[in-house]
Amino acid sequence: MTAFMPNGTARHTPRQLSALLLGLLVLGASSLAVAQPDPSGVSLQVEHFEPLPNQNDNLWNVMGADTLRHLNWTTGSIFHYSKGLFVAETQSGEKIRLVDSVFKAEVFAALGLLDVAEIGLILPVALSQSGDDLAILNRAGDKVDGVGLGDLRFVIKGRLLDPADFHGVGLAFAIPVSVPTGDEVSYNSESDVRFEPKLSLDYRHELGLLAAANIGFYMRDERAMLNLVASSELRWSAGVAAPTGVEGLQVLGTIFGALGMGDDKNPDDLAQSAKQSVNSPIEFLAGARYNTPWGLHSSLGGGMGLNSAVGAPEYRLLLSLGFSRLVGDTDEDGIYDDTDQCVEAAEDPDGFDDLDGCPDLDNDADGIADAQDSCPNDTEDPDDFNDSDGCPDIDNDEDGITDDLDACTNEAEDLDHFQDEDGCPDDNDNDGVGDSLDQCADLPEDRDGFEDEDGCPDPDNDGDNVLDEYDLCDGAIEDMDGFEDNDGCPDLDNDHDGLLDGEDQCPDQAEIINGIDDEDGCPDQGESRVNITKEKIEILEKIEFKSNKAAIETKSLAVLNQVASVLKTHPDIKKIRIEGHTDSVGKAARNKTLSQQRAEAVRDYLVAKGIDESRLDAVGFGQEKPLDPANPKDGSNRRVEFNIVE
Repeated sequence: MTAFMPNGTARHTPRQLSALLLGLLVLGASSLAVAQPDPSGVSLQVEHFEPLPNQNDNLWNVMGADTLRHLNWTTGSIFHYSKGLFVAETQSGEKIRLVDSVFKAEVFAALGLLDVAEIGLILPVALSQSGDDLAILNRAGDKVDGVGLGDLRFVIKGRLLDPADFHGVGLAFAIPVSVPTGDEVSYNSESDVRFEPKLSLDYRHELGLLAAANIGFYMRDERAMLNLVASSELRWSAGVAAPTGVEGLQVLGTIFGALGMGDDKNPDDLAQSAKQSVNSPIEFLAGARYNTPWGLHSSLGGGMGLNSAVGAPEYRLLLSLGFSRLVGDTDEDGIYDDTDQCVEAAEDPDGFDDLDGCPDLDNDADGIADAQDSCPNDTEDPDDFNDSDGCPDIDNDEDGITDDLDACTNEAEDLDHFQDEDGCPDDNDNDGVGDSLDQCADLPEDRDGFEDEDGCPDPDNDGDNVLDEYDLCDGAIEDMDGFEDNDGCPDLDNDHDGLLDGEDQCPDQAEIINGIDDEDGCPDQGESRVNITKEKIEILEKIEFKSNKAAIETKSLAVLNQVASVLKTHPDIKKIRIEGHTDSVGKAARNKTLSQQRAEAVRDYLVAKGIDESRLDAVGFGQEKPLDPANPKDGSNRRVEFNIVE
């Protein structure tokens, strides 16, 4: 026989003549196919667009996570017109529009409960319908037309996460329930009760952006019509509402669809199943919504099906009109929220500003609630003195001078006939130590950081018999050793050779660092090979290394020993930088590596000689800093330097 596949490709079999039956109808991969009359009279709701009963907070049929506040309500209607909602196609390519055009009004109402829940209902009414003859559905001479009632839908919704508490992220759960109240003849109703438990996750930005996504499972009894098998579905949707800059005006966009759980039938052989998209419609809508401050809201939009599955129209237009009563009496104080200045705090009817809706818990407005205020009608004077009792304190220190005249409200006047009218205890010698604590009330303390709290001047803080005014080291006792004893400073190293006098065998003669008894503090015969300047430790002999290696020649160890002695006898040198330099002979990279290795070798030798490694930095510069720039290859550029860092 000859049959047509859903994609329109022909195939041939040996029994092709028996297949050429007049009137054979075949649908493509996503349309209804007729292989034989269907006398079952199956009820089917072909419409998949099911708007929600609260159009103030939701995006047409995409649910947001928010709910109406307690006892707030909304009502209105959504009018929508769809074209090509239910179309079959014959073998010859002729399209039979079983349900061609539908103009429908969906009347809705919703009520908020307890600020976390919402109940709503919506009743669809087909005001106008049209379609071709239904002969292929065993209803010859019959058409879809006239007015038809749809199935009443109830929606019970509860908020799980409040966007205000989770940085704009909200979560809600809902159970829409469809009750068979509609017209099955015009495919506006199904004969059983259906449930669709669903979750909504949304995000609300403070600038007015709303994005929402829904996932739900539509539960119903399975029914078959020709090659369409309608069963339970996984329904999904997503939408966004964005502000336009005009107050109350938003642009909307939604996309939604369903994934049928059962397989459709093979249009060539209804006894066989086939993977198709007949029961998986997808649709897109876009438009705008306007909400007025007084509760009116409306929207206008349009869209189209993104495939040709049953329920996905060729196009759809919609208009919604509604009104929401978005105020109530949240705090149940008898004052409605639209005039209540404190909607979540009940008014306390005490005869004081009782019409503003706010509790007046502090009559004298002193910041202390009347229940704790010992003087509820007298304002506390906030002066950090007994401020918690709510009573004004006229004389905090009880010295007989009222606070408005008292320059020291929390310190009692000492009433010693000296400036007693200012309310402050006096300090006769004006040294900052009150007379009650001043051991020398008539002698001002010398504020020098030494025993200043006793009020007495301390002419010689360190007791070394050098008066502070002449003492260059106040707080450090002069060592009275006949060497500069008049400056008040201890002279711990008279000859400045780095060895303390207590360890220096020649305290008045500087040690010469020459490798001979450098730690006894006495000058020795022999020239020093090391000099100290402000910037560096100068060595008068080059430090020699084995050729092209970082190994120090034995003959250079003596000068390094003197460098170690200098560092030991000069603890004031906190850190030096050991610099390695080369000439320009050879590759620059190799020279830099070699200079770094040689600097580190010198550092390691000094550490072995007892110098703390934290005082030593080793840096190799290679040929970057020649001593003789005019002759970079000259051997004089190969050197080690000791620069004082701190």
